[in-house]
Amino acid sequence: MKHLALIFLLFVAPCLAVAQQTTTQAFFPTEASIAGTSLTGSYQTLSSDTNAKKLVEILNNSNAAVIISFDGTNNHFTLPAYSSLSLDLGALGIHTGFATSIKHAGAAPTAGTIYFGAAYK
Repeated sequence: MKHLALIFLLFVAPCLAVAQQTTTQAFFPTEASIAGTSLTGSYQTLSSDTNAKKLVEILNNSNAAVIISFDGTNNHFTLPAYSSLSLDLGALGIHTGFATSIKHAGAAPTAGTIYFGAAYK
């Protein structure tokens, strides 16, 4: 009987604990993009989504550097041409609930597009 109790504790009980866990559904707003040729030296909206984003991905597929802002006023990240930014805010236990803005970093791109993707729960 002790062996059966030990087998239950080692093999069956952990499976039951896993089965009782709840899952949280992730939501993905529609991908946003802006043509690099339309950027100016003033902030423009890249994504108007204000949900509490846990993961943010920005791909600068243009031929010039761009500046990203999460408040539309301050420079937060500069992305060189043909680069990307990945922020796993959920791993830090934080989120951003602001719209994302973008402007060129001095010289406007002459080609390419900047893409924005995110996830929240």
